Amino acid sequence: AKTPAQWEDSVKTVSPSPSCRGGFGK
Repeated sequence: AKTPAQWEDSVKTVSPSPSCRGGFGK
């Protein structure tokens, strides 16, 4: 489990789409 801050940073790395904030859309 990640914190919202970690998810936000992770989603920027794995998913260029700001729509998938959760990071599950990779």
